[in-house]
Amino acid sequence: MSNSLAIGCVTAALRQLLGAVPSPLPGDPSPDPDLADAFVTCKALDAARLHGDEAKKQLNLFLFQVLPDPAFRNMDMQGRVNSGETANQPLALNLYYVLTAYGANHDDVLAHRMLGRAM
Repeated sequence: MSNSLAIGCVTAALRQLLGAVPSPLPGDPSPDPDLADAFVTCKALDAARLHGDEAKKQLNLFLFQVLPDPAFRNMDMQGRVNSGETANQPLALNLYYVLTAYGANHDDVLAHRMLGRAM
């Protein structure tokens, strides 16, 4: 981990990428008009769909688990340590997210279309 902002930056980058769900995908002739007003949130699972949000199309990204990466846990940072010297080991983490899609007015087919485009 580069610094204390790294986890938040990863979440923000994923949120920005998911915000492009209504845009045309490579090979698509045009954007999906049914997804034009979809929005992305980063809320807890029980707070993602609050009262009044049922009429909106939404993707929710939730960071549910952070674990140390066993493969990188004991490696020195490349290019930072000279031969014979020691340095602090980097904090290598695996971030696990849950992505949930909600269609407007409980439209499951639309939710699955959004989830497919997000993937």
